[in-house]
Amino acid sequence: MQETDGKPIETITTSLQPRGEFDRSLTILSKNAPVHLTTTSHQQLQNGGVYVTEGIAQTAHLHRNELVTLKPSLSSKTLKLKIKGIVKSNAPQGLYLTRSTWEKQGMTFLPTSILTQRSRLSDSVKNSPAVSHVVSLTEQRQNAKAMVANLNSIFLMVQVFGILLTIVILYNLGSLSFTERSRSYATLEILGFSRRKIRNLTIVETLMITTVGWLLGVPFGEWFLARYVTTFNTSQLIYYPFLTKFSLVSASLIVIVAAFSTVLLLGRRLRRLDLIAATKGVE
Repeated sequence: MQETDGKPIETITTSLQPRGEFDRSLTILSKNAPVHLTTTSHQQLQNGGVYVTEGIAQTAHLHRNELVTLKPSLSSKTLKLKIKGIVKSNAPQGLYLTRSTWEKQGMTFLPTSILTQRSRLSDSVKNSPAVSHVVSLTEQRQNAKAMVANLNSIFLMVQVFGILLTIVILYNLGSLSFTERSRSYATLEILGFSRRKIRNLTIVETLMITTVGWLLGVPFGEWFLARYVTTFNTSQLIYYPFLTKFSLVSASLIVIVAAFSTVLLLGRRLRRLDLIAATKGVE
């Protein structure tokens, strides 16, 4: 470990009771191990209990401060620990303990991996008989990106349909509004309003509707995204919604462009408005 300047961890499997469907991975972390995990309440991992990932907590209906029973593999001992927190983690779904908590339960810490922040390791470390394989952070990131890339086609299809749906709905609403209010537009023109002023009224109206729709659509879109990504969750992998400022701005621009494109299309209809036919009474 001195040659790698790393921190040891131990990973084993354990049964989980109550309501544990099958064995789960149990990771014992040494002090200052470079594992960045936080609970759903944004707390760091501490001594004195077991931490359960959010996926397992949802599947087994486990809650904070609940007492659970662990039976680690290759051991006849049974551990009864309180859930100290729920960990937010994409993968893998498992349980976490600190080395201090593990050893206080009378268990022996037997490292199975060493985590190091060094980008390069000496050949003596790589070729050591105690090292079965070396996995870099870059390789882990590439594997994670490849896993997400498999779903990109599905996400792209949803985005395309969403954009098309936005355009169709805005145009249909504008067209329906124009049809119902064509008589009012004709009356305004007869009273002296120019078609330019009438068109400005439609722009203001569209702007107001777009603003209200944006204010209601953003929180609803976040809610829908949070529910939608859960359909891809598995027993070992949890997807979390990730909304960037770029995505929010891009979606807003798409809605604004679609809205004003509708205004331009309806403007053409306004120029062809027949005053006599529009003001004629309904027979």
